[in-house]
Amino acid sequence: MICLAELTKRGYYGYRSLLFSGTGNSLHVAKELQKRDPETNIIAIVGLLDNAIIETRGEIVGIVFPIHLAMAPAPVMEFLKKLDLKSADYIFALVTRAGSPHRAFIDLDKILKKKGKSLDSFFTLNMASNDPKFEDWPPGNIRRNCKFGI
Repeated sequence: MICLAELTKRGYYGYRSLLFSGTGNSLHVAKELQKRDPETNIIAIVGLLDNAIIETRGEIVGIVFPIHLAMAPAPVMEFLKKLDLKSADYIFALVTRAGSPHRAFIDLDKILKKKGKSLDSFFTLNMASNDPKFEDWPPGNIRRNCKFGI
């Protein structure tokens, strides 16, 4: 298992980035990932939710989404339950948040384990808050969480 930064060093290109975005922060992050690997496909999660089974042919699958109320948004969880990940050798999640604690990676991993998969790495990106009730919120920064061991 390797971190996202190691993917290009090992020749992994053209992964699928599955996206859910509310205010645009997660979309921006997904586009930044795509700039680093132009073969990356960004696919909006919401547009696929009507399907009973959602197939991906990507060997590397990344899910990018914001934290809502300390967890993954309901559409992300619903999507993951429908997602066929047979082709995926490496799965990562990248979440955006305004600094609040969350349990999203634990929830995602529970669903993945039922499919015989698990998160290979996960990343938390603190963003500046866009919630007006948090006037004195600190500016954004990055926090990286990875599981290691090949």
